[in-house]
Amino acid sequence: MKKVYLDLNFINYMGDGKRNQWTNTKYEEIYKSLVKAVNSGKLICPGSSPVFFELSKQDLDTIQSGAQIVDELSKGKCILSKYRILKQELENFITYIESGKIEKKFPDEKIWGTGGMIIDLDEETLRGIIHPEAYEKTLAKIKSATWEGMYSRHGKQIKETDIYNGELPEITENLQSLKEKLKDKNIKFKELQIIELTDTINSSIKLFPEVARNFKLKQSDIDLTSKFLSREVIPFMYAYASIYALLRYDKRRKLKPNDIYDIDHSSIGLAYYDIIFTERSFYSLMKDSLANLDIIYEVKLAKTSEEALLILKEENSV
Repeated sequence: MKKVYLDLNFINYMGDGKRNQWTNTKYEEIYKSLVKAVNSGKLICPGSSPVFFELSKQDLDTIQSGAQIVDELSKGKCILSKYRILKQELENFITYIESGKIEKKFPDEKIWGTGGMIIDLDEETLRGIIHPEAYEKTLAKIKSATWEGMYSRHGKQIKETDIYNGELPEITENLQSLKEKLKDKNIKFKELQIIELTDTINSSIKLFPEVARNFKLKQSDIDLTSKFLSREVIPFMYAYASIYALLRYDKRRKLKPNDIYDIDHSSIGLAYYDIIFTERSFYSLMKDSLANLDIIYEVKLAKTSEEALLILKEENSV
């Protein structure tokens, strides 16, 4: 079953259309095609934390209709937060560097979850905060939670605890500052990509000292030519660092706070999904020949309703 990453634009267009009797027939067709593919077991559209938190900032009607779309097309499945992903990938990276061996597939429970597990909850964390007698019942409720239910009961808290709130202005400012520093430097893209990947791995080492233990990253550990490294060992880190490098390398591009959501949309989509429905500027980044991310990850990309329909027609005909 192939996984489709829907960014917020596509979700909102479908949610708005369903709520307002489909003034845009193309998005009605996309919705119906996705429902058909999901119900037949060909596709699934797991939710993600950047979409979850970005949707929480919309008006109430948009939140409700968007949540209904996600609940229907995801069947409750979600990918865990980027911090869970980073932790797993760091563990895999260290194992790979130290032993040269690693399983090609992550255990599903390390990356994927259901319901309320999208808000950075996993079973290990829950065992530490829930009374043992109530654990199984509480866990079942969390796993079966719907987006619509979570927003209606905890909408204010979700908005206030958005993990991106603190990151948006700071990261945007830092990125813009780094871009300015590059203006007069004749740096090659691959050099910048290595810098960003090194920073991403080192940041993860600081974030998860219990995983890193005494591991020290060496420059020789980073091999941009290794498809196995990018696809199987650290797929999110590699995509994330590459997109940052592309953003820094493009001296004409001005960054916006919401780009931080889109960086995660693109990185998660590339790393763990098969098809990505996205917006134009990040579509261009993923197709950029400097990094060849769409080729490395072998994903299908759509930036318009027409392109999405072509992909869905192909998938439904298989």
